[in-house]
Amino acid sequence: EGVAPTEEMKQLASEVKIEVYGYSVYAFYSEENLRRSNIAFRTNKFMRAYEIMCGRNYMVDYSLNQVLPEYVMAIVTEGMSLGMDDRAMKLFEENINLVYNRVQAERRDDHHLQNIQRINFDYVAGTRVYPWIHIDSIDMRDVESIRSSDFMSDARQFFDTRLTRIMSLVHANSLYRQQLEPGEVPTYKLITSNIILENLFAVPHIHNHIETMEKKEYDGEVVEYNRVLPSGIVLNCITSPWDKMRDKIFIFPFRPNYPDSELNYGHNWDYGTFLAHYTPQIALGVNKRLFCNARETPIITNPIAVSLTIAHFDEHIDINYVAGRVPA
Repeated sequence: EGVAPTEEMKQLASEVKIEVYGYSVYAFYSEENLRRSNIAFRTNKFMRAYEIMCGRNYMVDYSLNQVLPEYVMAIVTEGMSLGMDDRAMKLFEENINLVYNRVQAERRDDHHLQNIQRINFDYVAGTRVYPWIHIDSIDMRDVESIRSSDFMSDARQFFDTRLTRIMSLVHANSLYRQQLEPGEVPTYKLITSNIILENLFAVPHIHNHIETMEKKEYDGEVVEYNRVLPSGIVLNCITSPWDKMRDKIFIFPFRPNYPDSELNYGHNWDYGTFLAHYTPQIALGVNKRLFCNARETPIITNPIAVSLTIAHFDEHIDINYVAGRVPA
C-alpha cells in the first residue's frame, strides 16, 4: 500500500483479459424496487341478502259479541316469545356445528388459503377475525377434593381453570382480542341452566381473598350474574329454562359499549308482528278470529363461540330431576 507497482506487475496486468458472463443488480435501495413486492392484501366485497322468516301462526277464536280479554293476548305474546327463543337457540346450535365442520375441513386442506370461498367471506366480521368454534366437555369426575365440605369450592375453581384455558385458545385462534379497542375488556354472553349457574358459578369461594377480588354486578333483568375469570374476561350469565340446556353452556362475544359492531356474535332483526282480524264461517256459524305471527331472527356476523357440555355432573346433583318424580 502506497508503493508504486513494479514493471513486472504492470506487464502482468496488461495481459489480463476480463469477460462478463452474467450479473445481478443489487437494488435493495433502488427506487424501482419500491414498485415491487411479494406481499399483497386482498379485500372482497359481497352483497348479502337475508330472508327474515316468519314464525308460527297463532289464531284466537272468540264469539262475535265477546270482547277479547287482555290476558289472552298476553298468552299469545308469551307463546310467540318462547317460539322465537327456541328458534334462536336452534339457529345458534346449527351455526356452531356448520362453522366447526368448515373450519376443520379448511385446516386440513393446505390450499384453502387460495380458495376465495372459504368461511371467512361468509360473515361480515370474517376479514377482521378468524371464525372459530370451540366444542368441548368438562368432566366433573376430574375434580379432586380432600373433603366433602370443600367440594363446591374445588369444583368451582376446577371449572374456572378449564374455562380460562378454553377462552385463551379462542382468543389465540380467532384473533378476536386484537380487534378490540385499547383497554377494552373482552365480554361474553353466557347461556346455561340455572342448575349450572347456581352450582358452579354462583357458589362462594372457600378462599375469601379470591372471593373479594371478583365483581358480581348484574342488572337483575337480563343478566343474572357476572363472572370475571382470572384472565379478566367478563361473562354475562343468563339462564334458559329449556331442558336441553340443563348440562350445556353456550358462550359468544358481545361488546356492551359497541352494540352495532360486527364483532358482536350477531344482531337481532325484528320486523314486528303481523296481526289481522277476520270473521270465518264454520259450521254455519260466524265468529271472530285473530291471526298473528312474528318476523324476528338473529343474523350472525361474527361466528366465534364456545359450546360446552358439563359431563358427569349428575353424580353430584340430579340435573334431570323433575318435580313430582322420584329420582332414580
